[in-house]
Amino acid sequence: MSKVEVIRKLSSFDIGIPKSNRIRSVLKSSYKLLIFVPVMFTLVFIHAYQTFRQDAVCSIHLSHPPHAPPKLHNNDTTTVSTPFTIPVQRFHSQKRSVPPLTIQLNEGRLGNQMFTFATLLGLSVANGRDLAVMPDNHYVLARYFNMKDYPVLDDESFVESDPWEITNWLRNEDFNIPESSNIIKGHKFPTSFTFFHHCREKVKEAFKFHPVVTRYVHKIFEEVRSQIPSIEVFIGVHVRRGDYIKKDKGGWLRAFNGREVDDEYFKLAVQHFTGRYSNAVFLAVSDDRGWAEKNLKKHGINLVASSPSEEFDLALLAHCNHTIMTYGTYGFWGGYLSGGDVVYFDDFLKPGTKQVEEYYRFDKMYPEEWVGISTTPPGYWVKLQCSSSLTNLSLLSTRKIHKDYPP
Repeated sequence: MSKVEVIRKLSSFDIGIPKSNRIRSVLKSSYKLLIFVPVMFTLVFIHAYQTFRQDAVCSIHLSHPPHAPPKLHNNDTTTVSTPFTIPVQRFHSQKRSVPPLTIQLNEGRLGNQMFTFATLLGLSVANGRDLAVMPDNHYVLARYFNMKDYPVLDDESFVESDPWEITNWLRNEDFNIPESSNIIKGHKFPTSFTFFHHCREKVKEAFKFHPVVTRYVHKIFEEVRSQIPSIEVFIGVHVRRGDYIKKDKGGWLRAFNGREVDDEYFKLAVQHFTGRYSNAVFLAVSDDRGWAEKNLKKHGINLVASSPSEEFDLALLAHCNHTIMTYGTYGFWGGYLSGGDVVYFDDFLKPGTKQVEEYYRFDKMYPEEWVGISTTPPGYWVKLQCSSSLTNLSLLSTRKIHKDYPP
């Protein structure tokens, strides 16, 4: 056999099969391949889709803070691990009605009402619960803020169930309020940021002022810039006096051995900001305009014109870049809503008293990033204690004289 014939034999794929049969075999294999490839592609696609669905279900976004795990029902826990998420706990609802949380009322003014609602919001978020606002609390806040996203409690049909008692600041157990509890009670005037700092953006969103109020503030800023075009930083100053400095019965500082904010504090507070910003302006609001006009101008602090009502002053503070406050809930909210640097009057209450140890702990009243400025002279509280002791001895002596010598 010649080489040419051998090559022809090898090129025919199968030496023993006629050419026509070889063609039919190849066509039959091609048909099988055309059916097999689409089927396999479909099966692979279905498997990938199911895997994606499972991963998506397992990627749970928890609304609880890091230290507050979601509540689990009947120990129904499953640890889920996927290539895209860290292991989390999957839980299933019982499809039963869990009552919304509400909070008791108090007679406080705007600052206290804001603290009351913020505490309710913070504890609701921490426990994964819906909330309902007491009508009176809602009425006060709705005058100033857009409260349409927060339902009002039907207090006529409301029945208290297993009230949850809070103290003066947040505790670990407050992240585990029983589902049977439908009202927060205990301390009636919550004034600690710890109750809601874990959801502060929600709080700030709730306390957005009505447009008519914000327009008022923007107009003031525009007037300032028209007079001083280089101004870029607005620093709000709140001076609380009123009930804090009353010398008769009811004066808050007098009742708790407190110091009145002094001239040195404003001097140091202004220096704190002028050392950081060269293009800043200081705008003050106060419940004692006469005192403010007399004492603030020398520090470069400008008292703004009298506003229509209290929410306009608070909005001004909230829209400033930074804040100088003295004391009180109103000043706190001015600084908290502004979101900038905040300076507060520190060490104005006598150390070691029940008021300081159990109620007004500065680390529970003000976030740690805020700056406290103390102007208390060395030995001031010791001298005050000696003065109080001498006064008490004098009173005892007077009573004894009156007792021994009848009128």
